[in-house]
Amino acid sequence: MIESEIIPGGLVCGEVEHQKTKPVPYPNHLFKLHTLASFVGARGKGKTNLVSLLSKEHIDKGYFTRVYVISPTFASNEVLHVLPLRPEDIYLNYHDAGVALDEIIEKVSAEHRIYKHEKLYRETHESCMKQKRLGLSYKEVDKNKREYMEAMQRHIHSMYAALQERLENMMVQAPADIYMAEHAKLPKDSKDYGKLYQAKRQKIEEVKDDTLKEANREEEKDEENEKWPDFYPPFKMKKPSPLIIIDDMSHSDIYSTSR
Repeated sequence: MIESEIIPGGLVCGEVEHQKTKPVPYPNHLFKLHTLASFVGARGKGKTNLVSLLSKEHIDKGYFTRVYVISPTFASNEVLHVLPLRPEDIYLNYHDAGVALDEIIEKVSAEHRIYKHEKLYRETHESCMKQKRLGLSYKEVDKNKREYMEAMQRHIHSMYAALQERLENMMVQAPADIYMAEHAKLPKDSKDYGKLYQAKRQKIEEVKDDTLKEANREEEKDEENEKWPDFYPPFKMKKPSPLIIIDDMSHSDIYSTSR
């Protein structure tokens, strides 16, 4: 029998406390997400067809929110065309797989960055609106909250503007777009976005008289401090759950061991 010895001042080996990531939902009869799957077989045996069918079922049930494809044969592979793909998410260059992966990683990261703010933005928005109802002027709101809300307007504006463009061009089919479109109040004319919110730190127009310029700046600053901006209401997003399909890329650098 091996006896254990306690080392004075040594590390106690306990469970590491951390914030556990919520699992991605998935159909009970299919494999658990996240996953990495390979479809191997001779040419013409239905690999891409099976991938498309499997992916379509996941997408229709909302398990994947956005699809990326890296395939030099996408144009002729019509079975992949049933998937809700944005044109900018299709990569055709056989020799540029590394660049494609880097771009996809950045797109996924960008979506995740805005998603992480969903709860914080809602809580901050509710806090600001409560203070507004109590009769406080905008300058009386905590500076950190004001700066946060002002910065988020630009991100939400870009997100909604891109969504509206896809809506107008009939490019919206993915669950993430449909979900957001159902919960977002969008103006009919995309040009109206500029009227919804104007950055508080816009440069004041140049005037010849420096004294008048400074006086105007202080006057406008006072008015801005009192006036409440029109903030976007809390936004809703599905948790980003991307699907990447790599097809007909054997022997390319995407499978290089150095990656």
